[in-house]
Amino acid sequence: MLADCYVWFGWSCNLPLEEATAKATAFAQKALEIDDMLSESHYALAQIKGALHWDWLGVEEEHKRAIELNPNNGLAHGENAWRLVSRGQFADAIVESKPFLQLDPVSYIPNMSMAWIYLLSRHYDEAITHWKKMAELEPNDTRIYRGLATVYERSGQYEEAIIARQKMMTLSGAPSGELEALYRAYRESGPNGYWRWLLEKSKEQHNPHPAYVAMYYGQLDDKDRAFAWLEKAYEQHDSPMFRLAVEPGWDPLRDDPRFRDMLQRMNLPEIAIHK
Repeated sequence: MLADCYVWFGWSCNLPLEEATAKATAFAQKALEIDDMLSESHYALAQIKGALHWDWLGVEEEHKRAIELNPNNGLAHGENAWRLVSRGQFADAIVESKPFLQLDPVSYIPNMSMAWIYLLSRHYDEAITHWKKMAELEPNDTRIYRGLATVYERSGQYEEAIIARQKMMTLSGAPSGELEALYRAYRESGPNGYWRWLLEKSKEQHNPHPAYVAMYYGQLDDKDRAFAWLEKAYEQHDSPMFRLAVEPGWDPLRDDPRFRDMLQRMNLPEIAIHK
């Protein structure tokens, strides 16, 4: 568990990558020394190999070992599904996600995982349905409305995205002026206003995800700034980067040679995307 915590500290840009990698690796290796038959230890090692090294073959091997040792390790099933998603193997990812969901059918993480798989495979209607079911279970969970806003953004349904974001902001205690500013930005400048608002809000954060800043610049057709921030995301192993090959939010950058170069450096395939 300590290894997993340090993976997330590094992956979320809340700890320098080298420090997170060293500590996560040390704790995972200590766990394996104590008991190499413990499923969770192999799951932790898979997290390190994926999140901090982009060693996808190593990730596959450790997830298979974790599941072999404990077929009811839902997190191992779920994270293995994400590995399949990152390579565009969507049908296999859905199959792999089902045990995770069946083991814990009302929890946020397995449901969120399935919703994102639908989103990244561009089955937007299924993703929206899944997020809405989650909202019925947990109507005050801000993460659900953020997810719902994201799928509406990716499918070009900006009015609905604004409603979902405003709900998220209201639950978070945002002042009414911020809610009005979001809608005003869209009303005055359309999708560009929406993405510019997201960009500015992201850059106001103390420690923004560089991958999202890159995505917003890409949506605004500012490719040079987009790739400058994408390079920062690459250096930090920012968490959204593992879905670089399939994320619809990066479609405006997809045909640029710099994007293909980034995929190669991350050991990710170039996938034919039907936009």
